[in-house]
Amino acid sequence: MSALTPEQRALLILRLHRRREEAAQPPRDAGEPPLTRVPRDAPLPLSFAQQRLWFVEQLRPGTAAYNISGGVVLEGRLATSAFAAGLRQVVARHESLRTVFAAAAGLPHQVILPPAEDVLGEVDLTALPPVRRQREADALVARHSRQVFDLAQGPLFQALLLRLEPERHLFLLVLHHIVADGWSLRLIIDELAALYRAAREGREAALPELPVQYADFAVWQRRRLAGDGLASQLDFWRRQLAGSSVALSLPTRRLRPARSGRAGRVPLGGPLSLLAELRRLSRDARTTLFVTLLSAWKVLLHRYSVRDDVVVGTNVANRNHQQIEGLVGFFVNNLVLRTDLSGSPTFAAAIERVRRVVLDAQAHQEVPFERLVLEMAPPGERGSSPLFRVLVIFDDPAAAPLPEIPGLVLRPLAVASGDAKFDLMLSLNATAEGLRGELEYDLGLYDDETVREMSADYLELLADAARRPYAPIDTLAPGIQPPGEAVVADFNADLEAR
Repeated sequence: MSALTPEQRALLILRLHRRREEAAQPPRDAGEPPLTRVPRDAPLPLSFAQQRLWFVEQLRPGTAAYNISGGVVLEGRLATSAFAAGLRQVVARHESLRTVFAAAAGLPHQVILPPAEDVLGEVDLTALPPVRRQREADALVARHSRQVFDLAQGPLFQALLLRLEPERHLFLLVLHHIVADGWSLRLIIDELAALYRAAREGREAALPELPVQYADFAVWQRRRLAGDGLASQLDFWRRQLAGSSVALSLPTRRLRPARSGRAGRVPLGGPLSLLAELRRLSRDARTTLFVTLLSAWKVLLHRYSVRDDVVVGTNVANRNHQQIEGLVGFFVNNLVLRTDLSGSPTFAAAIERVRRVVLDAQAHQEVPFERLVLEMAPPGERGSSPLFRVLVIFDDPAAAPLPEIPGLVLRPLAVASGDAKFDLMLSLNATAEGLRGELEYDLGLYDDETVREMSADYLELLADAARRPYAPIDTLAPGIQPPGEAVVADFNADLEAR
């Protein structure tokens, strides 16, 4: 890979990341409409995902819950003018970064603005004492990551460059989810690095031409769903989710809790030896590490709730066409994963049940989650975390290392949101040091001590399952005392009423 240009390397990384999911993609329908450019002389519709976020904004205006943030720390001598020029080119290149949302007769449409010159805010903190400098940088990052965007006026992203030392900068990107996703965030950084390096070397960056833009995808998606192309996939989800419930009686020290929307976080981590055992178990089960980790989490939820029907959600990149794999936009899709754990199966058998659920869901991932919400969710649950209230995310950061720029060292900048869109969100990574992740929780439902106990229980269950995969799941450590039937019924009735 070292022989490739930065542009070729960035594209290769994106394609390799996409191929991790390709095996489970549904076959392309030869009769589907082509994904091509459409004229810009008529109102441009929103994608289904954008439409749902637009309606959420109308219901709860002024929220930062759907901001996505990230960035890099740059160590070395940075040419800020070339860096700003590179960002301007990225914004000019991707219409999604210049899109706002107007409404006519109560219906939204996309409006694409011309490229702007002023796209990068710069703040010099080098005059401050070191301790105060870092404190001010942290405060700026927190404040900007929680800013409220105006969907009708825009811009719907903000880029900030903080100068901490002569050769140390912090670059922060904050975008509204309606115009971008996590893949987009990384794509912006990769393209910016390629453009910056080309400018410093006095050459043109050979970024691949974008055959379509996000608005073209939105039109294509609407046309494709207008016919009966996804009828069979919708039928699958109707059968899969019939009679399911998102409510789970999980441990809480709060009496009759209610969601607050504010997030707390507890880190979790297992040693490299545990990760190696889980990888071995996954190979023996002919499945992925994600399925094994997900199986253990579902077993834990089953043990806590005394329910055999366990429903969680996960994310997929949903970039199933080559034309959109290098495009900034909101493509990520949610999948609902419902598993029957009745009969106290062995952990190996539970893995097989979860594996089948994941493969079936991935084979039917073309249905937008927003369409499932309209089809399946009761009207009262369509605004916030419908169909599932627990999300599981797994990523392998080694699959997409940060780009290389001569003279600069890039380190990831993790920015935590203060909002909780789900009751619980389990994020996991396989790293060179072992299993790493965190449990994000709604502060209205759980407290720090309870979630730390959940984290410890999960790691203990993983370790025992790796040692005894053929033990019944109800016998695995830790020993969890189930709540009484009256407590479960009262808790579930309260959740379902809300």
